[in-house]
Amino acid sequence: GALMIDGETETVPAWFLDGCGLDAAKIPPIADAVTQLGTVSASAAKETGIPEGTVVMLGACDVNAEAVASDAVRPGSALAVFGSTVSLLLNTSEPHSLDGFTLGRSLLPGVWRIGAATASGGHTCEWGREVLGVQEPREDDAPTGIIFIPWLDGARTPFNNPASRGAFLGLKSSHTARDMALSVRESLGYELSFLISEMSARAAFPEVLDVSGGLSNIRELMQLVSDITEKPLRLHNDVDASYGDAKIALMSDVPYESQTPLKSELKSELKSDMNIVTPGAPASRYKDEKNRFTELTKMLGNRLGGD
Repeated sequence: GALMIDGETETVPAWFLDGCGLDAAKIPPIADAVTQLGTVSASAAKETGIPEGTVVMLGACDVNAEAVASDAVRPGSALAVFGSTVSLLLNTSEPHSLDGFTLGRSLLPGVWRIGAATASGGHTCEWGREVLGVQEPREDDAPTGIIFIPWLDGARTPFNNPASRGAFLGLKSSHTARDMALSVRESLGYELSFLISEMSARAAFPEVLDVSGGLSNIRELMQLVSDITEKPLRLHNDVDASYGDAKIALMSDVPYESQTPLKSELKSELKSDMNIVTPGAPASRYKDEKNRFTELTKMLGNRLGGD
């Protein structure tokens, strides 16, 4: 997310080093995740209690760990992690630069990713429930016709403008607090659909989107997102980043491709089977609202600000 890699040279960009006043000679080279750097020395073992000879390797961020847990790490796969906000990763076989999006290396050699993060997510849904006093808006009332701009704490990908602010647009006298609360949920689908569209213009996006994170347990919400994005969602609500971290650690001894049966072997210990949510609404149902959301966010991305 810090844009600290140049896709052509696979080094830290000169503009980043110059802007921070850093000496390039003092920056270690960029290496693939899970690269083994060495082992714990005797002196380090004595100081830390970690057994001598333990392998020391490069790790990964939480979203990459979620990708490993969901087995969404190969070129042509994509993962959306529905947490406090939503993170979206598209894995590719070569680097693709896209304005406002993050370029990064995936966990497997030769695999790159385009990354994005939304302003909408669990945080905005919780805010909507508290402010509007509506606990469970009914998805069958969608679309509301209200466009909620979810920039309560600034706009994220691709605008990356912390000064931008949220708004309800398209309100009518007939709208209720329940409609407004539902429009907050709709914003998850609209924002995700916008990001998918932007990524698809640069690289092939898969037909099925892998999904994980706490909000993936809310079936009605996932159905709403599937209807809006017109994407089948493959839910991985039985695993999380900790499971991915365990698989990453195991890669010090066992190659990733040899681990693929691991999840099915542990299935009896996990909460539920992986399942798929498919679009249940006509493609035209949310077309107008999606277009309005895209137009408004592009127009307001660098303008809707001020405290």
